[in-house]
Amino acid sequence: MTSEDAPAGGAEAHGDPNDHTGEGGLLTAMAEQMQVAAGVLVKVLIEHAEEISTGLQRGVSADYVPEVGAVVKDTTRDLVGVVVEVDGSLVRLRPAGAGGWRWRALVADVEPAGPTCEMGARAADISARYDLRRLR
Repeated sequence: MTSEDAPAGGAEAHGDPNDHTGEGGLLTAMAEQMQVAAGVLVKVLIEHAEEISTGLQRGVSADYVPEVGAVVKDTTRDLVGVVVEVDGSLVRLRPAGAGGWRWRALVADVEPAGPTCEMGARAADISARYDLRRLR
């Protein structure tokens, strides 16, 4: 490299931290960006700690009783089902979609399914109804 090719101000000679064209410059820039991103993440976590904690607890109270038609998760069997009947401390569930065995669970063992599970269950029900209509 000649003196004519060198950047003005001698950035290469002085190790300018803003010069990201060198061998380690790109890694330095990436490390700085990661530090900034980590700082932002920590701030968001601190600001929303209570909301995050509540979300992790799923907001289910001890006296939660699902309604007929609700999509719930049976925590003892790790299955998602649709509530068909509520009878005291028991709920009767069916799998989403067409077919499958119905089962019973204790009300205390079910919790509301997350939005993803609920959307999947609703989609399976719609798909099953569509398939049954085609067969008629």
